Amino acid sequence: MKIAFGTDGWRAVIGDGFTIENLDRVTQALALHLQNGSEGGSVAVGYDRRFMSGRFAERAALVLAGNGFQVELFDRPTPTPLVSFEVARRGHASGVVITASHNPAIFNGFKIKEQPGRSAAPPTVAAVEALIDRSPVRLGASADVALVEPPDGYDAEIARLVDLEAIRDAGVTIVADPIHGAGERAVERLLSGGRARVVTIRADRDPYFGGVNPEPIAQNLGALSEAVRREGALLGIATDGDADRLGAVDETGAFLTSQLTLAILVLHAAAKPGATGSIVKTVSQSRLVDRIARDRGFEVVETAIGFKYVADEIVKGDVLIGGEESGGFGIRTAIPERDGVLSGLLLAEAIVKSGMSPTGLVADIQKRYGPLVFDRRDLRIPPDIGLPRVAALAGSPPDRLAGLRVVDVNSIDGTKLRLEDESWLLLRQSGTEPMLRVYSEATSEALRDRLLDEGVALASGGR
Repeated sequence: MKIAFGTDGWRAVIGDGFTIENLDRVTQALALHLQNGSEGGSVAVGYDRRFMSGRFAERAALVLAGNGFQVELFDRPTPTPLVSFEVARRGHASGVVITASHNPAIFNGFKIKEQPGRSAAPPTVAAVEALIDRSPVRLGASADVALVEPPDGYDAEIARLVDLEAIRDAGVTIVADPIHGAGERAVERLLSGGRARVVTIRADRDPYFGGVNPEPIAQNLGALSEAVRREGALLGIATDGDADRLGAVDETGAFLTSQLTLAILVLHAAAKPGATGSIVKTVSQSRLVDRIARDRGFEVVETAIGFKYVADEIVKGDVLIGGEESGGFGIRTAIPERDGVLSGLLLAEAIVKSGMSPTGLVADIQKRYGPLVFDRRDLRIPPDIGLPRVAALAGSPPDRLAGLRVVDVNSIDGTKLRLEDESWLLLRQSGTEPMLRVYSEATSEALRDRLLDEGVALASGGR
């Protein structure tokens, strides 16, 4: 089968596309790529809690060892950001994580990490794809692979970046929900020893993720919302299957969109003494970020969708904070990697230090910077149909949408139409799955829904 990487890694159905044979092919290609860059070196290999992830990780480690690399394989499931942290800390040539992230339980996947502790950049991905099947698979022996424990330094790094004492001393209740994934009891562990109370739900390993996809979005967080209300908690924090994405609910159990979460994080980061740098957001993120940045004197950089593009900006420039619509957030002083646990704790810090509840803080932000509401619809349209439609829309956009004038066309990733009141509509086709996504943010729910309706019509071939 043809193997193609998506936004962050290669993923396929276990036992169908994701097999030992195909894993061998991808890992051998990565080994060839690394050998082209330098002789030898070391590689860290981690894995999540999915079905057979440990076994697949062992196999990838054997292939890397067979190609002359010193391989360190974690002895238990670990969050993806921890692997990235180790790549940076130990100077590894690369890192591999066996995970399908937020995908359904039937999937597994292969993520590549590189210096300085980030997801593989597009040129790296292209090089690895081009080397698949270029040489026979070389296997090492189990004795060539070192089993290692997760480092204590990861918790110490989070403690350096977050004012954990402020959260502990606030005496609030927080509910943590790893959705049976690699985040396990990290939030509980990091906030122990103070007046704060952390209630962790869905912490045990379940390869079926309790019957939901391990993606921290509203439809999968009913258990978190219920627990927040039951426990009288200030905040609910959820992470995805490999703990690099964040989802959150407020004190009422209502979902905090990533648009609102990023706005809170940006406002908090910008208010810190001596804060400098640009704010990076993907093309599907909120205009609230632009309004806050404009008010506080920060430049905004907009990128294509995928945290690897945010990471590009963090690596090459002075970036205060960056975020994407799918719940990935990263800050300048950490590795250029999204981290669900870190960003969840930063969110808790921002709320505690504001002296308001999450609903109060959101209301305050929208009072100061204007109300904006977001939603997205996913349409099952194959790439060979969807991609030309999205491109045609960029070449010949409508003059008006929902009665408002179209003032800008952005083709960074998909086709984004911005309207005269700063509302916007984005159509973006996935290149690796039959899914065309229609996004909109508007000044009211009624306008947002009308824009989504018109976007669905455009995506379906109408005008």
